[in-house]
Amino acid sequence: MKKRSNVRTIHPLVPRKPTRIITHRIAQISERRWLAQGIQTKQTEGVHRFAFELPGVNPHKKSLARQDSQQVQRIAVAAIHAISAFEPYRGNLADAKQYYARRTADQIIRSRKILVGNEEVRRQGFNVEGCQDYSTALVAVLRARSIPCVFLRANDHSFVYFFTGREWLKADPPSEKIERLPAHVAKRLPKGEEKITQEKHFGLGLDGWDIGIRGLNDFYKYYVARERARANGK
Repeated sequence: MKKRSNVRTIHPLVPRKPTRIITHRIAQISERRWLAQGIQTKQTEGVHRFAFELPGVNPHKKSLARQDSQQVQRIAVAAIHAISAFEPYRGNLADAKQYYARRTADQIIRSRKILVGNEEVRRQGFNVEGCQDYSTALVAVLRARSIPCVFLRANDHSFVYFFTGREWLKADPPSEKIERLPAHVAKRLPKGEEKITQEKHFGLGLDGWDIGIRGLNDFYKYYVARERARANGK
């Protein structure tokens, strides 16, 4: 007999009751700005429960200073694998308008569903393949484990940078890849947030809301409209 979930939902993508917000002291390291909570990536009981139940890694909380680089990478790999196992939810255009980039990390993690656009969404020029939800969940989980990380957006793709204590690495949850960063890219990260604009199609911050991606309209404004204008020779 299938076990019933005790989480009531309004929609498959949104659990009904949010979990309690958790606050914690931010470690005194040069990258501490990237341990701060974003509005979309608040540290909640649901996020922490998921972060400290990752398979194959130490469940005890440690500051970054007490974790070696390899341990940080093991946590990141476990988080990427766990989040990549979430069920894709094939949403139509109405779903994309209502839920794309609008859910918090807590809602994504507790629903265990990633919004992926169906053919109707793709015909409108929106390449909704789940990277926004994957990356939102990942930055919240890594920060719960005291790992500084940055949400990034480049054109139509979202991904994550995280700090091991020695170096910054790039994590791309949909492809489950971790790569080293060029030195000139890593030097930009401690400087702070960069908002995405219609002229500059790259942004980095605490989460999608922090850099200006708050819904499908922003996807259109910062990417689709530009690509259509380019295709029309404007």
